[in-house]
Amino acid sequence: MFSLEGITGLVSPNPVKDILHLQLQTGQAQAIRVQVYDALAHALYSGKEAIAAGKNDLAVSTNAWAPGVYQVVITGSRGVVFQTKIIKTK
Repeated sequence: MFSLEGITGLVSPNPVKDILHLQLQTGQAQAIRVQVYDALAHALYSGKEAIAAGKNDLAVSTNAWAPGVYQVVITGSRGVVFQTKIIKTK
């Protein structure tokens, strides 16, 4: 669970098998960018999302990713809001 820059959220499950969920809650609508990098800093996912005020659930498919450790970065209008590592399993 994290709470920064007006966004509260949870990245789950960790470890992840097929779908990574980003559960975000904010007091106002805003645009965010979600990026996922592998251990060599290659971007595997990059998406710009418009989240509404209230609860939001974003799903990212991890089916094509190899098992390993990945970095999830969520960026809001004021810069990086949150980053965490996740583990992808088979």
